[in-house]
Formats: sequence, structure tokens, C-alpha cells
Amino acid sequence: MKDKKYHVPKNEQPMNELYVALSEDEGGEGIVSVMTPIGGMPFVFGHKRIMDQAKTYLKDISKDAKKKITIYKFKKSEVVEVFE
Repeated sequence: MKDKKYHVPKNEQPMNELYVALSEDEGGEGIVSVMTPIGGMPFVFGHKRIMDQAKTYLKDISKDAKKKITIYKFKKSEVVEVFE
């Protein structure tokens, strides 16, 4: 794994909420993502200001894909597993 490059950002504040962009249609809901050279990048953010910056892209995606996109804020959390 030493050849892999990871993005580990500077931690800015406690992660008390997540903002997620979901597309909706008759089949249900799905996390909106964009394709990058290394794969899909989901629109899931831990800070409102970053989600606010993504709104322009989400509006374009909604229009191009002809799908309703809703931004959800998730606040309740449960620790599932910890790796140290």
C-alpha cells in the first residue's frame, strides 16, 4: 500500500453532520457522484460551506440528467467500527 496516494485533509472541526446529495426517481434514491480519472466521487461532505460550493454543479447535473436532486443533512450518528 505504500505506492497509494491518499487525500487526508487537515481536520477543521468535529464532524457532527454530513451533507449528501441524493438523486430521486421512480426507482428510489441514489448518491449523486461525478466520474474522475480514478473513479466516482460522491457528493458527500462534512462541512456545509463545501456543500454550498457544490450547489452549482448539482444544479447542472440535475438539469443534464433530468433528475430531481435533494440535499440531505444527516445529524445522528452511531460508531460502527474504529481502526487505529
